[in-house]
Amino acid sequence: MQTRRVLLAGGACALSVASLSLGAVTYLTQARSITASTSFDGALQTLSAPDFNPFVQTINLSTTFPAFNNTIGKNEAVAGIDCQLDPNKIKALGRLTAAGGTSFVNGKDKAEEGNASVSIRTTFHLDADSAYQLVTTPRPLAGPKDKFTLKIESVNLGVIIFLDESSPPTAINQAGFFAAGDYSLEYQVEITSSNGSLDDTFEMTLTIPTPATAAALLLGAGLATRRRR
Repeated sequence: MQTRRVLLAGGACALSVASLSLGAVTYLTQARSITASTSFDGALQTLSAPDFNPFVQTINLSTTFPAFNNTIGKNEAVAGIDCQLDPNKIKALGRLTAAGGTSFVNGKDKAEEGNASVSIRTTFHLDADSAYQLVTTPRPLAGPKDKFTLKIESVNLGVIIFLDESSPPTAINQAGFFAAGDYSLEYQVEITSSNGSLDDTFEMTLTIPTPATAAALLLGAGLATRRRR
């Protein structure tokens, strides 16, 4: 198991294995991947992050198939990601594309699917209570085979945030506090199309500032409010 100790010291990006009394975050595990597949040619590819370093990858699969009336259809799947496990921020953004249609081969028709997905799972430990902010773009408008999961869970307190493909497709900008302890973050977006082309972008950022940074942000917000009066 890989462990990365990240010290949140006033915005400095210091890496150490030593403990810090306030605002220390330890990334415990990570499993980040993108997958793309096209059904007509049976192509399937997955790329995974080997460690805690930035994960910036793209898979681009594309083929054509014979369709009705001597036309040509396109079967495509593209998955791209830029995911960073920074000293005080977990950020992932990218694009998913899926395209398909109905093939017609030897007198038989068949639905051809394009599928693209991103999956992020990481666990981390907070040495002290800390403020957080979660910002996401709306989930893709779900088709019957599309999937979406956003879950943050505390080992001690249980599930804190949970959204799936049945949740309203709205943007999130939520702030609050995490108690000291162990947490897991799961973020998954998957799109599938067998009728035309779908193209969606995604972005998710979980920021966990130090208590000192959070206090400064709150103080700055208070001063700004007072100045406007």
